[in-house]
Amino acid sequence: MAGPVWAQGYVYFQSGNTLYDTCTGNLGGRAGACFGYVTGVIDGITNAHVRRGSKIPFCIPAGVTKRQVADVVVVFLAANPAERNIDGAHLVRVALIRAFPC
Repeated sequence: MAGPVWAQGYVYFQSGNTLYDTCTGNLGGRAGACFGYVTGVIDGITNAHVRRGSKIPFCIPAGVTKRQVADVVVVFLAANPAERNIDGAHLVRVALIRAFPC
């Protein structure tokens, strides 16, 4: 993975482009890295909202697997190539909100 990218005053380590490449196998079929990143973003968002006492912005149903969540993100990234230059965590969040509304 490349080093951090600075954008709009903050740093991120994974753009939507590198996340898409990782999840689709364009970087050597690194499914574990894809699942780890996506689930880490989910855990981070969930933890931040729980700690603040605010509503989690998506509602993933019980029984949904890591692969399913990663597939949702890949479909979103494939359908929105013009947005893949921005940070991957934001794109994961948007994909989940659209796929799993509360």
